[in-house]
Amino acid sequence: MHRAVGVQKDSRPHLLRGNGHEERETVAAQRAYDFLVDRLIHGVYQPGDWLNVRAICTELGISRTPVMEAIKRLEQEGFLEVVPRAGCRVAQPGADEMQQIFRMRIALEGIAAAEAAAQASPERLAVLEELVLEGNRAVEAQNPARFAAVNLAFHQAIAAASGSRRLFSVLQHCWLASRYYLASIPYFDKNMQRSAEEHAFIVQAIRFGWADVAREAIAAHLQRCIFAFQQFLPQSHEQRASAMPTPLVDETIPWLGRVHRLG
Repeated sequence: MHRAVGVQKDSRPHLLRGNGHEERETVAAQRAYDFLVDRLIHGVYQPGDWLNVRAICTELGISRTPVMEAIKRLEQEGFLEVVPRAGCRVAQPGADEMQQIFRMRIALEGIAAAEAAAQASPERLAVLEELVLEGNRAVEAQNPARFAAVNLAFHQAIAAASGSRRLFSVLQHCWLASRYYLASIPYFDKNMQRSAEEHAFIVQAIRFGWADVAREAIAAHLQRCIFAFQQFLPQSHEQRASAMPTPLVDETIPWLGRVHRLG
């Protein structure tokens, strides 16, 4: 009996050491993933850039294994490309994939905006209004990086105001992909003012409880992102013209004039 107890005492620390090592590897892989994502969405890594895995390991102070795990995860998500016997590089955003992501956002965030208009609490509405003000401050300061961060928070706040955790969770990957696409072009350099105005209009619709207006407004807002991205792709003038989004005018959204008057 004493020998059995002794075996248990000896084996338990060994198992704990193994679990601790696995946990450290998991934490390190997440650190590497967050590090790479941050550089992708802030445009530090541009499409076609090759990653220096050794330098990343050194900067983070971790081994190669967790870094490669993070790279594999980002490859599966479509952000990186592992080339056999060559290395790893940032994937080139494709027009088809970009359009799919934004069409998903149009559908899902349209639902979120409509639900927010139907049930947004005063607290949620206050968050949205504050983010509109923050966006305006970023425009005044001509700070595209700041506006990009506020823009993400704004769209997340709308999803949160819908009251659906599942919807918020599903949109997470779409938001990450969108930030990567927009970071690969000078989108907010040229579209801050317009985006800020559209954010304010969307919040007006939510405040008045107009679900259809909120849904259509956010759809037009996101469609404009598709158009802006397409302008940086090699295509004909006719293709660009056909991709032009429908502007936010009274003919498109009959309630637009009424919202402006009430605002």
